[in-house]
Amino acid sequence: MKPNPQRELAEEFQILLIRYLVANNPGPLDGKEVSEKDFPGGVTFFQGRILCILHRLSSGTGADPDAFESRCRELGAVLVPHGDKAMRFFPFPTIPVTYVLWMADEEFPASVSVLFDSSISGWFELDMILRLCWC
Repeated sequence: MKPNPQRELAEEFQILLIRYLVANNPGPLDGKEVSEKDFPGGVTFFQGRILCILHRLSSGTGADPDAFESRCRELGAVLVPHGDKAMRFFPFPTIPVTYVLWMADEEFPASVSVLFDSSISGWFELDMILRLCWC
């Protein structure tokens, strides 16, 4: 996917971009993937908020992992080995965000979870990490 300099950036992304550019660079990726629940205060902070975002992702593609992959590829993601299908985005060059699709079965509806490199907390506070999921 080629950058489009004419594309208007969402206000939320502009805020993230400014924060990213002024952050004290914490160094390289840790290589350890974590969920929002692994951040100090994450369980309480993300409760419900991130579920709305992830439900929106899974509701249209939960029965069709190929559609999930196709749509994510259109947005520049790459396939990674997690769950039933997982796609990794790089909204910023040093910040990977992975969306993991879990297909519906007899017991559970389809769902999507999100994983971050643990170093993301060096770039963003919890509110900014949540905002990143919205963009």
